[in-house]
Amino acid sequence: MSTEQLKYTQQTYPVCIDDEDEIDLRQLGRTIWKYRWKLILFTFIVTLFTLLSLLAKPNTYTSSAKLVPQEKQTGVPGGLGAIASLAGVDIGGANGLSPDEAFKALADDYKFMREFLIRNKFFERINAPDFDQNYVFAFGYDGIYRLLHSNSESSEKKDLEDQLFSAYKQFSKKLSISSDKKSSLITISFEDSDRFLARDVVAAFLKDASQKLKHNDLSDIQKKINYYKEELAKTTDASLKKQLSDLISALIQKEVLAKSSKYYNVKPLTMPEVPYIKDKTGPKRGLVIVVAFITSFILGIFAIFFIEFLKGNSDDDKENIKIAQDNKSSN
Repeated sequence: MSTEQLKYTQQTYPVCIDDEDEIDLRQLGRTIWKYRWKLILFTFIVTLFTLLSLLAKPNTYTSSAKLVPQEKQTGVPGGLGAIASLAGVDIGGANGLSPDEAFKALADDYKFMREFLIRNKFFERINAPDFDQNYVFAFGYDGIYRLLHSNSESSEKKDLEDQLFSAYKQFSKKLSISSDKKSSLITISFEDSDRFLARDVVAAFLKDASQKLKHNDLSDIQKKINYYKEELAKTTDASLKKQLSDLISALIQKEVLAKSSKYYNVKPLTMPEVPYIKDKTGPKRGLVIVVAFITSFILGIFAIFFIEFLKGNSDDDKENIKIAQDNKSSN
């Protein structure tokens, strides 16, 4: 291509392909600077709204109990454990339900939790007029919370059963039961804005759940003991009598161990306590405010570029219309 042809091409097409792909950082900076006050105002409003919403929320606290699973000692002679398992009898082997799984099953059982809430008067506590008397707020200021909840009482009365079910769902979300695979420690915890309620719920659940599970086990054991005693009275085979006697002995031993333990197959390592007032688990106000500030700032910049993009398209459309009108008038 000759020099004259190159000059003609540059004059006809002044912007080359590479230039179109380049980002003019100065132009972007000028665009942001043009809307700087709007960007600052938007970021300030979002951050302020986030701060006010966080100040309206009370601190949340977690109380927990650490439990050690008890070793199951059966004292069953010989291969009687295998015979018992074939007969459908659990005398303390690994086939039984672990304590953490049993506690989780009860925590998910509506019938048990319904009775639990009523028996321990937790349903009354969360529906009392002064249910929030133990709430703790940032800087000790609860004005925003009181303002938002001053007229929170609904004129529409819910059915009692609906209220109980709502309370059950609420407690199920806050009640956590976990087991560490390495140490086998079982943790029962409850998170709530009322740190005294959190302590009371964990202690009451451990007590009631243990009683329920022990009652089920003892009832099942007694039925099996009675059944095998009947079979022992019927048989004349000496070897079978010996095996049945050992089996009954193992069941009685399990019954005695269950009655002697206060809790269901666990020993408490630490009992639930009222959390220290500064030992809150949420909300993470500082982190949330920083995230809100950064997010609102980035969204504001995107909004600026989007507005400029729309304005650019609008100006191009107006320019094209003007050119078309000029061409039409010239023709």
